[in-house]
Amino acid sequence: ESQGFPSSRPGRRPTPPSLNLPGFGGSEGDPSCFHPSQSKAYYEAIEWAGKQDWCTGSVGLNGVIFLAITQYHVSVCRHYGGPPKALKCIFPWEALSCMRRDLMGTNGIDDLGFGAFWWNTEVLPAITGLDMKKKDELFRKTMRARPADWTSHEDADEIFANINVGLGPKDFEKMSTPMLLCLSFSDHGMHTQGSSRCWRNSTNLKERWLYTHRTGKWDSYYSDEVHEMTLKFMDHYLKGKDNGWEKTPPVRLEVRSAKDVIHEVRYEQAFPLPDTQYIKLFPTTAGMLKEGSSGGDTGEKTYSGSGGSLRFTYTFAEPTETTGYFKTVLEAEARDGSPDMCVFVNVFKLDKKGENVPFYGSVGSRIDGVTRGIMRASFRALDPERSTEYNPEISFKKQPFKCGEKMLLEIDLCATSCFFDQGESLVLSVASKEVISSQPYVKSTHGNCGSHVIHMGKSYLQVPKIVKKR
Repeated sequence: ESQGFPSSRPGRRPTPPSLNLPGFGGSEGDPSCFHPSQSKAYYEAIEWAGKQDWCTGSVGLNGVIFLAITQYHVSVCRHYGGPPKALKCIFPWEALSCMRRDLMGTNGIDDLGFGAFWWNTEVLPAITGLDMKKKDELFRKTMRARPADWTSHEDADEIFANINVGLGPKDFEKMSTPMLLCLSFSDHGMHTQGSSRCWRNSTNLKERWLYTHRTGKWDSYYSDEVHEMTLKFMDHYLKGKDNGWEKTPPVRLEVRSAKDVIHEVRYEQAFPLPDTQYIKLFPTTAGMLKEGSSGGDTGEKTYSGSGGSLRFTYTFAEPTETTGYFKTVLEAEARDGSPDMCVFVNVFKLDKKGENVPFYGSVGSRIDGVTRGIMRASFRALDPERSTEYNPEISFKKQPFKCGEKMLLEIDLCATSCFFDQGESLVLSVASKEVISSQPYVKSTHGNCGSHVIHMGKSYLQVPKIVKKR
């Protein structure tokens, strides 16, 4: 499996077999998406390829998005209890690791756009056959519903359990295939969460490397730097070349200060960085963020549940790098009859003149912020096995919601790396709708109405400040 190597490098390219999944592109079998049957078939195809005369017996995987997600599945194939023997290395470039958590039902908020878009443009047309009705029936025979209906289906928990089979924290802990993983800081709301989750949970894997960036996925993937890195990685594990790859530091970190301004590229030994100091910035009724405490401010700020927002600002007194995971804790309340509360959190950067500083984002966006996160209040219960102090994850167990009662929402924000100079500012935005949309992703605001309230005192933004002098 390969996304392709430049033709300008003859003689250096691995042979990329082209495979069609069962039920797609002319292949026999029942069509599905991320179903256990796919990883089983993939495993068998890799083992078959490894035994062919034209293969050295060593197979590596390299690809983006779907061709990266499937690498996760086959490298921890549950049907066979592990990866294929012929599989020597994987290079997943920006991939979901949990369809529900990363995209279709993030923290209880359903995505209303991607499922229908994906089904009509990529899934349905590729299913084997010409009869659209029959293709639809074959897919639902295995998957129970089309992707757009997964989150609302009465058996949603079971559907997503099958989709994500082999991609839980305990499965990542079992990974044994050497991995070069891409974590994009410019794919928030899509693949950033999946890649970072894979990295956080695969700590038992000794031979693993992380490449981070904040530009377009295709621009970076097809760059000369990445191609040279890919070939060195593949040559080492597929051809056994003693090229010094094993001496490569584990993490390539890219820190940006603006969309087209790279502050620094350096190599680190871990991610998140060991020298991270998590500081808490507390919002105040004056619209500011105060470090350490709210200064005794126990007031509240109200915004409309039908598209309103609040903004809180913090200005840096010294040059500061923020790298890793932001987190927001909000003591929130809904009033005036709101039956639920969808919260959309963004962190933005302002320059010294108070002007917004944009960054590259998902699906070609050029106006993204530093990071973002979302949550439906009725899904606020955390999963203690998945959660860490810097990165909470929900359990998907619905909690009682009562209008007029205070709730504590602990919201994870996407991994990022951003440099703030002295006099530049960070802005925390809390809203009842998406502030920056990423079409075709459209997030549900079902239940939002009335008034939403953020209480001061217990609410804060946790910032990953890098304190080591470099």
